[in-house]
Amino acid sequence: MLEADVEYQDNPSLARLCYLVADLINQWEKLEMKSRRISDSTSTQSTSDKGKHSRAERARHRADDPAGRLPTPHCEACNRDNHKRED
Repeated sequence: MLEADVEYQDNPSLARLCYLVADLINQWEKLEMKSRRISDSTSTQSTSDKGKHSRAERARHRADDPAGRLPTPHCEACNRDNHKRED
């Protein structure tokens, strides 16, 4: 990426390097999330996974969204569920 970036080749700077690295990380995160979605949709949930959350947590989620339409908050920074990047 550095060799292909004309702006960085003409005037190498820390700011431009940070921008390129941030862009690369963003691309990686998108690919990782896409890969997880694909693997989650193709695999079935085992019974051990179903018991990960307590009954109170499951009941709270059902009470908040009885039809099950709301997606679980997903962090774009660490790629984990139950919180957002801003949090």
